[in-house]
Amino acid sequence: MTSLTQRRVNRIERSEKAVEARQANNQSLGFAPRDFVLCGLPYRRIDGIEHTRRNGKMLLRIVGDPRHGVPFGQDRLLPIWLATAFQMLGCPESNVIRFRSAADILTAFKLGTDGRQYTRLRERIERVFHATYFVEDHSRPDRISAERYQVMRRLELTISKRQKVNQWLLWDNSIELDPTFANDVRQAPVPIDLETVIALKDKPSALDLYCWQALRSHQLMRLGRATAVPLFGDTGLVAQLGTQGQQPRKLRQMLNLAQGYVKAAWPECPNYITRKNGRDVFVLRPAQAVVLKSKCKLPGVRGGPSNADKSREHDLVLIKE
Repeated sequence: MTSLTQRRVNRIERSEKAVEARQANNQSLGFAPRDFVLCGLPYRRIDGIEHTRRNGKMLLRIVGDPRHGVPFGQDRLLPIWLATAFQMLGCPESNVIRFRSAADILTAFKLGTDGRQYTRLRERIERVFHATYFVEDHSRPDRISAERYQVMRRLELTISKRQKVNQWLLWDNSIELDPTFANDVRQAPVPIDLETVIALKDKPSALDLYCWQALRSHQLMRLGRATAVPLFGDTGLVAQLGTQGQQPRKLRQMLNLAQGYVKAAWPECPNYITRKNGRDVFVLRPAQAVVLKSKCKLPGVRGGPSNADKSREHDLVLIKE
């Protein structure tokens, strides 16, 4: 069996596990940072150190460190892990996440723990840590509304395959979140299913599309109606995701393929791509991406006093429009 065929088989198996967990009402609750759902990271490594995405009147600009570049690809898993761990700990006022080892991050997404994976993890952490994120609101031409932040403020993390953890209480690894990022995760996280994230981990376009639909379809449940989002243009879906300069036909094919991966892990997803009034649109309907009373289950992260042993009913989480 070739490596490509094996990856396909693995993806199918992961999708089947996500479906089984949903049917058994046993999904693993995770959270995605809202800014990273509304405006995606690049799918592949880019030239230069700046990446810009637009969601309507919102503009997200990411400036990477010249030594490390802009976060891309599976780097998007790290903000998901941070947001989920932070929620699992009860969103501490210190903004600090304490955990056992770097292997816990790899294990959470079933990435393996060989030397190559540790090297990649270190590179991902450095790209995300050193990048600066600018969020601008262009809804009013007579007003400047913007904020600048980084995802993490401080790191104390040993990244080594040889690291030994002999006692559960030795929490010598910690990450302090940037206050702006922490407040956004505290106030407006996007509930997602970690089994689906694992199923789509090697398909960044599908993972972004899943998280985006988890947010938008959840919002539509509150509104009780469907909507259609154009694929192209300044307010279109393509402008939000991590796509890079391709022809519309290729982009439509990419989105159709990505949605196929999403539906393999979330068969009940009611959303689809079609043409309406001569335009390519993504039809969104009310839907629940995560079943009620799902629980956070991150390895190596000690649950906070309010969250350790109880379910998080994600319908109570405040999601900003």
